[in-house]
Amino acid sequence: MTRAALMWMLLLPAVAGAQSMDGGAADAGHAVSSGLDYTDPAAHDAPITCMAGDLERHPGQSLGQVFGDAWPVPPANAATRERATVDRWGKLVMPAGLAPRDVTVVVATLVGADGEPQRAEPICATASGFDTAAARTVMRSRFTPARFDGAATVGATVVVVRYGRSAGVQGTGRRH
Repeated sequence: MTRAALMWMLLLPAVAGAQSMDGGAADAGHAVSSGLDYTDPAAHDAPITCMAGDLERHPGQSLGQVFGDAWPVPPANAATRERATVDRWGKLVMPAGLAPRDVTVVVATLVGADGEPQRAEPICATASGFDTAAARTVMRSRFTPARFDGAATVGATVVVVRYGRSAGVQGTGRRH
């Protein structure tokens, strides 16, 4: 058996538990999101909710409070709304000095009308020590901006950054 085939066979079980880069969960039984649509004006002031047992970084706050005036309230009268989405992920790096382990960090991201991330705020995490590295990954990423009636605008989105015990498991995905 070739070395590449052997490596793939060893990594396949580990990769099966990771979230895919396009935002689809490879492990569909593990929900990581409420599915809140941040182009909906009501979402601006909805409180952030983390999964039971997660570390909450902004308890009791909404994304509107986290981002303040930098994130305008989405227009209520828009006929069409499109979410900000990830086009290209930045490099995912294990935090220095931490042993590889399975950790999920949920990062709220303010995306400019040009698709550049303006701010990344970790909001929930399954363990401490990974917030800064996850935010850096998001800030090195490229997005398609939110659109209202076809016009690009500043918008918020929430993405999930997952770290795994094996280098083959590290990956990122859009919170869906």
